[in-house]
Amino acid sequence: MRFVHTLLLLLISHIICSAQYDNANKRDSIKILNAKYAYHKLDINTDEHSSLKLPYDTIVFKDVRYDTTFFAMDYPLFHVSNTYNIKENFYNGFANSVSKYFNHYYSTENKKTDKQLICYIKKFSVALQYDLLENFNAGDLLHDTANVVNIEIECYYKHGDTLFPAVRFDTSYLHFFGFFVNPPSAIKRLLTPLMYKIEQVNLDLVKQRKHFSEDSIKKRYENRFDIPILTTSKYKTGIYRNFNEFKNNSPSIDSFSISTDKIKVRATNLSGHESTSLRNLFQKRNTVLFLYDENDNLISPSQIFGYCDGETIWIQHGSFFYPLVKTGNSFEFMYTFHYADSDGSTHTQYILMPLNMDTGHSN
Repeated sequence: MRFVHTLLLLLISHIICSAQYDNANKRDSIKILNAKYAYHKLDINTDEHSSLKLPYDTIVFKDVRYDTTFFAMDYPLFHVSNTYNIKENFYNGFANSVSKYFNHYYSTENKKTDKQLICYIKKFSVALQYDLLENFNAGDLLHDTANVVNIEIECYYKHGDTLFPAVRFDTSYLHFFGFFVNPPSAIKRLLTPLMYKIEQVNLDLVKQRKHFSEDSIKKRYENRFDIPILTTSKYKTGIYRNFNEFKNNSPSIDSFSISTDKIKVRATNLSGHESTSLRNLFQKRNTVLFLYDENDNLISPSQIFGYCDGETIWIQHGSFFYPLVKTGNSFEFMYTFHYADSDGSTHTQYILMPLNMDTGHSN
């Protein structure tokens, strides 16, 4: 019965094509700025040491990700708030911790030959996949939710001021890691394929490839952040039909109007107690938002990325809009999920969702 009640809530929200646009929702998203963190050390065990000596002085990692505030979104063993997930990170930053780990794991020449392996971390995130929200409760989420892994690391062999492309590690997949058990151990497993590639690199072949100056490579990565939505001091008012319009701070619909009303729930198939509980939840928390173009035509939320009211950017997700909060060179939002349990009691959970700045997806 619990699943039926939850599915009913989801179906109601999709049928009315509404958008959450109330003060409570906006306050919820402010929690992003005070997100809960769990910090770890990427320690080296005594038996973690390769007998292979690498032909570099050092291995250096540089973090050029859009959002450097986490390496994983995870759910803690014990909840202290309604925000279901937390950010996992290392005390000294992700790049510094991984650099230390690699240089302890491998022996290097360390003869001051001005040779390095420089690895630029373009992507490294493990977010949570929430396709099965109908199973949303602590037990089912723990066992049924997969991790969305996105990793892209590019390594260059540096000799003097010259960089040669040496190793590229690019992967994206779904898997269940259970980060709450031991996040550092999970990160080491994720880095194992990269370590294997580094061990197998043939420097004689690498030095025959087209080379670049270190400044040109640095500029290449920095240019990724040179997009209008990240550099502007003023978000343009309007409706974004797609993710590209959002990135360019260029909404194609600049003349629109907003109409709001409270959600009306007709739960005739439920018992009296359950029906009252569902109605009270929607009436209290949710406001229906309708967007109209300049010709007074209704704009379907499912056909747009979001909109800006001149101050706040609202992303369309499911049947609702949520305010985006800028974090570094990226954005995040607080997804609000309502569900009813088998007793007809209603609950609210908040899920911190990162925006993928390459795809516009929420992972």
